[in-house]
Amino acid sequence: MDASARLARTGVTSFCPTVVSSSKETYRTIIPLIRRARMWQRENRMRWQQRQRQGKQRQRQSQRQYEVGANILGMHLEGPFFAPSKRGAHDERHIRSPVHGIETVKEVYGLSSDGSEEFDDDDDDHDVPREVIEPPKPEWQDVEIITLAPELEGAFSAIASLTQKRRQQPQDDDEEGEGEGETHPSPLNHPIVVSMGHTSATYQDG
Repeated sequence: MDASARLARTGVTSFCPTVVSSSKETYRTIIPLIRRARMWQRENRMRWQQRQRQGKQRQRQSQRQYEVGANILGMHLEGPFFAPSKRGAHDERHIRSPVHGIETVKEVYGLSSDGSEEFDDDDDDHDVPREVIEPPKPEWQDVEIITLAPELEGAFSAIASLTQKRRQQPQDDDEEGEGEGETHPSPLNHPIVVSMGHTSATYQDG
């Protein structure tokens, strides 16, 4: 969170932390840590808003921004789906192709199949140190951007899956004022921005 606070002091309001091509174990460690940081930011903002409503805290908006730091939007996963000849400084041991499309992407990053976990808005746990709570698993909503080489085997299929809205869930029947059959965004309704990079693709490939 120190980096987030320093960015806020330079005028940066939001950012996407980047992880370069890494081992599967690294992704399974780093992605949940970023989720934890985002949860901490959200909880602190909620506390500040509650205290303001109760008249217990009076301070300028800019001061609050320094407390929680620049907003973490989600991860930028740069690799490991790169052309080997264009890997640059990325460790060649981790470079691979998404041969099975989205299934390879999920397997490498450790992302769940359904992305059903949501941020916990329960105020009861706000006083419990976050380190004693079981870390969340990597989820789709933890990721904002994936950089890959589109000419790789399975890449087009992976891109199609990453960039589409996954599904919609029906509203609960007991909600008042809502018509039957209406839908609302679910935690899966989170398309990923796919950036082309470290690629040997040509104009003809496109």
